[in-house]
Amino acid sequence: MPPEPKQSWEGIFNATTFSDWCPQYLNPSLFNISSPQSEDCLYLNIYAPNGLTEKVPVMVFIHGGGFTIGSSMYLDYNGTPLAAVGNIVVVTINYRVGALGFLDTGDAASPGNFGLLDQVEALKWINQNIEAFGGDSSRITIFGESAGGASVDLLVISKQSRDLFQQAITESGTALCPWAYTELAEAIKVDMAFNLGNAVGCNTMDTQELVECLKQVDAEELEKIVATNFIRMGPTIDGVFLDDSPLRLTDRGDFKHCPMILGFNKDEGSILHLVDNPDLLYADEAPFVDKALFDRYVTTSLLITNGASPKIVEDAVKQQYVPWEYADDEHLDYFEYFNPIYGDEAFSCPTVKTARAHAMMTSEPLFLYLMTIAPTVDPSRPDASSSPGEGEWAWPNFTIPELNYKELSFEMKVDRGLKADECNFWNEFEPELQSFVASMDQSELEWREEFSGWQDDLEEWRMSFSDYQNEPTCET
Repeated sequence: MPPEPKQSWEGIFNATTFSDWCPQYLNPSLFNISSPQSEDCLYLNIYAPNGLTEKVPVMVFIHGGGFTIGSSMYLDYNGTPLAAVGNIVVVTINYRVGALGFLDTGDAASPGNFGLLDQVEALKWINQNIEAFGGDSSRITIFGESAGGASVDLLVISKQSRDLFQQAITESGTALCPWAYTELAEAIKVDMAFNLGNAVGCNTMDTQELVECLKQVDAEELEKIVATNFIRMGPTIDGVFLDDSPLRLTDRGDFKHCPMILGFNKDEGSILHLVDNPDLLYADEAPFVDKALFDRYVTTSLLITNGASPKIVEDAVKQQYVPWEYADDEHLDYFEYFNPIYGDEAFSCPTVKTARAHAMMTSEPLFLYLMTIAPTVDPSRPDASSSPGEGEWAWPNFTIPELNYKELSFEMKVDRGLKADECNFWNEFEPELQSFVASMDQSELEWREEFSGWQDDLEEWRMSFSDYQNEPTCET
C-alpha cells in the first residue's frame, strides 16, 4: 500500500537511535551485515551542524541497491562528515525495496512504485519540518547513487515530486538505465507477480487473492525468495507516480527543469564480475578474463539489459570493443575490454542520454562528470576559503554541441564528448539493430546466424591449415 503520514502520538517519541532496515535479502557471501529489519522502517535521519544562526541548504540522500537492497541506516551513509564541513543539513531516507516496495499486479490490487512514493512522502515531511533543524526548505537538493541516482531522476520526472526540491544530483544511475526501467519488464510485470506467488505457495490467478496471500508470508522470507529466484521488481507505470515511461517523458521534456549534476565512475561494469564470483569483492587483484569468459560476459550483459542476445548484436558489440590489434593473442586478458561494455550500456550512456535531453530541453545549469580517481579536494575549488568555479577550477556547463564535462581525479581536467563513440553505439545503433533483429523473419535470422557460424568455422579451418603447412616435414 502507499505510505501514510505518521499520526500524532502521546508522550515522548525517542528518535535518537537508528531505525530498522526495510525487509530485504542480503547475500551473506557479499554482505557482512546483520542489522535488524522490520516492516516498520519508514524513517529518516537528520544531521545538522551545531550552532546554526541562519537557515542553511538541505541535501537529501537516497541510497542505492538496485531497488532490492539498501538502507539509509547503513553506517557508510552517515551524514555527519558532510554536515560538519559543508555547513548544510543532511537527510538520509529509507524506502521499501523488493516486493514490498515494487510488486505490480497491473491493477489496483498492487499498482507498484510504493518505494518511490515512500521517497515522495519523506520529501513532503522534510519540506514541512526541516526548518526546525536549521534547514532552508526553499533550498533542497536531492542526490543519490545507483538506484538512488535513478530515484533522483524519477523524482525529477514524476509530477508527484517536482515541487518538493530545487536541485538534483544523480550518481551512477538515471531513470533511463536499463536496470531502472525497461519496457520489457513492464510487459511481464504481472507474470513476475504470479511467479512470486507460485514460489511461496500462493497459487491463484486472482490478483487481489494473490496480494492477500503474499501478505501472510514473512517479509524477510518473501524478499529472500524474490532474490534467490531472480524475480525482478522495480519502477513501473502506475498512473500515479509515473504516467508514462521515463524514456518518453524525458524525450519530450516532461520533467522538472532545475539545476542538475549527472555522472558516473570509470569501472562501473566490474560489478558484473560478482555474478560469477562474489569473492572478487574483496580481492586485491582483478580477475583474468580469457576469450571464452569474455564471450560469455557479452552474452550475459545483453541478456540482463535486453532479455535477448542475438549473435548479430553480440558481434556488433565485439566489433565496437574488442582490441583487434591484439585479438590473435591467445593469452590476452579481456578484463579491461569487457568492463566498459556493461558499464557503458547500463550506466554511462543512459546518463549521457539523460544529460543530452536536459541540455536540449532546459536552460538550467547542467554539469556532467566522470570519476576516475577519488579526489582529495572539492571539484570546483582547491579549498574552503576559495571561490568556486574560478580559473582552472571552472566546471563548464554541459551544453550541445560543446559537450563539456569534468573528470573527477587528481588533475580535475575539463574535456568534451564524454564516451561519444560508445554512447552513439548504445543509444543509437544498438537499439536500431535490436529492432531490426526483432522484425526479421525467424528463418532468415537463423540462416544469417548459421552462415556467420560457418564463416567462423571456415576461418578456424584456414588458420589450422596454415599451421599445418608451416609444420616441418620429415625427410626420408
